[in-house]
Amino acid sequence: MNNVIINRGQGGLGRQPLGQDFISGLVLYGPYPSAFSAGNNILKFGGISDAINAGINNTYSDETTATGSITITTIGATGDVYSIYFQEPVNNVLLATYTQTAADTIGGPNVLAANITTAINVNSPNNGGYTASNTSSPIVTIKARLGLGEFPNTKSVAIVTTSITFVSTIAPFSGGAASVLATWYYHINRYFTQSPNATLYVGVWPVPSWTDHTFTEVAAIQNFTNGNIRQCGVYVPATFEHSQITAMQAQVASLIAINSPMSVIVGADLSATTASALTDLSGLNSEHVSISAGQDGGAQGAALFAAQGFSVTQLGDVLGLVSSSQVSDDIAWVATYTLSPDGIENAVPAFATGELLSNLTTGTINAVDAYRYIFGRQFVNDSPNGTFVNDSHCATAYTSDYAYIENNRTFDKASRQLYAAYIEQLAAPLVLNADGTLTNSTVAFFEGIGEQALSNMAQTNPNTGRPELSGFKVTINPAQNVLSTSTLVVTVLLQPVGVAREIVINLQFAITV
Repeated sequence: MNNVIINRGQGGLGRQPLGQDFISGLVLYGPYPSAFSAGNNILKFGGISDAINAGINNTYSDETTATGSITITTIGATGDVYSIYFQEPVNNVLLATYTQTAADTIGGPNVLAANITTAINVNSPNNGGYTASNTSSPIVTIKARLGLGEFPNTKSVAIVTTSITFVSTIAPFSGGAASVLATWYYHINRYFTQSPNATLYVGVWPVPSWTDHTFTEVAAIQNFTNGNIRQCGVYVPATFEHSQITAMQAQVASLIAINSPMSVIVGADLSATTASALTDLSGLNSEHVSISAGQDGGAQGAALFAAQGFSVTQLGDVLGLVSSSQVSDDIAWVATYTLSPDGIENAVPAFATGELLSNLTTGTINAVDAYRYIFGRQFVNDSPNGTFVNDSHCATAYTSDYAYIENNRTFDKASRQLYAAYIEQLAAPLVLNADGTLTNSTVAFFEGIGEQALSNMAQTNPNTGRPELSGFKVTINPAQNVLSTSTLVVTVLLQPVGVAREIVINLQFAITV
């Protein structure tokens, strides 16, 4: 039956979730967008529109388009057909088709070149934006469309013709340089796709000398927010090295010392290597740092990878998934978190090396996972269908208590809440019994502070229906000598929520059941 159907939308009011677990940062290196400057290099975004308003967009306004040329030396005959193609990363694009006229035959190379130029420009809306120019010469100068960046460099157009006499010299494209802003826009957009209504502090710094860079920007963006960031992405347009991880861990260690911990997710350039050559991260003891080694293999991320010539990674997606997840959740939870919510971006999983996962052996993929990189994976038989995170690895040994992002986020949240609860009791009086031990009321008071601080984490979260801690225990030894030390020691044990990283099903036939 005909009817009027009203679909109920969500997210239009921009209401943010409770707490601060969703607050993230993103460190970028490059030229300042329009709203940024040396004295104003960190801005707060509540959605992709804020990024656009700040000058981070996908219009490729900062791209330098490549140019190539065709120089005609000998023309064909009237009626000859010329089709000009350029092979892009995915499609072979027809720039234009032109049929030589009698006027071309009479006019020679200059006239034919001018008319082929016109044909390319007329067809520009259909060929994606390629244009051409000619200045009364036999040369057709072709400008590549926006979005290809450096991809066309050293590559040439191809001419398919019916002519048996046509002769030309084709010069390859050169001078193309990718848009920096388009890649930044991509990561920010993917972040808000995964974590709508979240908060993202974006900081832009000039590209440094990467040799022995200490990544002080990691601490700077956290300090700018007064410690409010819970997870921070760092996009490094430089060849990936282990020293980058340990340097960032050192910055997080300095933040932990002032009770401003956060998890760091890094997207760096892996394009010069292969998946089988990636090196083990498990010995770096950098439990607060994770490496996004995955990349889209068939949509916008793949196009940006071809355009800029270095890794794009899934940094924005992974950062967004962490932001949107409960602190105790593994972002690899298949039923809840996906890298490809729209079924387009990341639907074809690849490594940031440029290799599709479908072209790699299971042994190679398993080795990269064991080396503790984060990337996208799929399951057999399209059940479930989609692309999912392999795991929430951190750059430390899998035997560590802090081997996974959710371990760190849970611990860090508990530490923040305990700090906030106990800070008011600095220099508080400690009443003692005659034998010098703490009175029961004193012990109960200070234990109660910790229990109250953590109670919300052990209760069922009304938004998710599950707790962030399985349990906890706060104890104070009443016999500690507080008179001599002026120090009250509170012991807190956290029982985390487990993760079903592997499910074993024992299946067999039986005579009876």
